[in-house]
Order: sequence, then structure tokens, then C-alpha cells
Amino acid sequence: MTIKIDKNDIRTFNEFVGRIIDIFEDFLEDHNVTLDNPEKEQDPDAAIIYGSDYGDLYQQIEELLVNWSEAAEAERRRESWDGLLTTLIFMTLNGYMESSTTR
Repeated sequence: MTIKIDKNDIRTFNEFVGRIIDIFEDFLEDHNVTLDNPEKEQDPDAAIIYGSDYGDLYQQIEELLVNWSEAAEAERRRESWDGLLTTLIFMTLNGYMESSTTR
């Protein structure tokens, strides 16, 4: 399954990454896991993943998604070229294309 990540659509991209972080946060909450973070000491109701923890996790997910998307795009381009080359070889071997030396 390939997902095209358009980092230029900032609102949708931010929402997507934020939702991934929410999934991890829900998992941590379901397992009664807390993270020590001095940034949230003043707000006892703060989210489990908060402040710089959120920012660091966001950045890592962002890099993963962008790199994954770029790799998938490169693979699609390679597969297209492979298909084209296979077709050209088949056509040449089966006489569908004339060689420039036989004209």
C-alpha cells in the first residue's frame, strides 16, 4: 500500500502526523504510562506527549513519512522504466522494431 504524502498541503499533513501521535498517546494512556517532562509540571492535565516531546516525535514522524513517500515515488519511476525497457526488448526481439542498421 502506498500513501502519497504531500508535505505542501500543510494543514492535512499536520493533521495526519498529529493523528499518528494521538494513536500513540491513546496507547500510552490505555497502559497507564506517563512520561516525565518538566514542561508539563505546571499543567497536571497536560497530554502525555507534550511540548518538546511532541515536537521531537512530530519531527521524526515527518521525516519518516517524507522519506518513505520519496522512496515509494522513486520505486514507481523505476518500475515504469523497467516496464518500458521490457516492452522495447520484447518488441525488438520479436521483429516489431527495426534496427537502424537493417534499414
